[in-house]
Amino acid sequence: KRPYSVKEAAAAVGTAHVAIEIVDLRIAKPSSEVGIASLIADQGANGALVLGPAIRRWRTFDLAAATARMIVNGKVVGEGNGTAVLGNPLNALAWLANHRRTRDGLAKGQVVTTGTLTGIYRAEGGDQAVGDFGRLGKVSLAFLP
Repeated sequence: KRPYSVKEAAAAVGTAHVAIEIVDLRIAKPSSEVGIASLIADQGANGALVLGPAIRRWRTFDLAAATARMIVNGKVVGEGNGTAVLGNPLNALAWLANHRRTRDGLAKGQVVTTGTLTGIYRAEGGDQAVGDFGRLGKVSLAFLP
């Protein structure tokens, strides 16, 4: 009957993970030209999501202050902190829960990504990428040549 609070949305989380999302726009035009409706229809331009291990005691961390660096082939190509995601990744989670509340909701076990802390980097074949989230952990992947 009423919107979920950030605290209620966070209480529903089973596990939290650091991740790298692979953006894959399947539309021939640049994303700046296609419009938001087309991006949504394209599954948010999501190609894949690489999850790191579950973060132990994630609720003890200030996620707004959490820092992240995207490192590709040994060079930092993006960095930021949790404030880049609506001020706190948990704010983005609560927004999504409330958006889905009047539709079909969120399902138990469903994976939710809250947004980027580092921005988008266009990877090339052969690139080695590491998402370094400091005390929260790291996640890495290699793109095939």
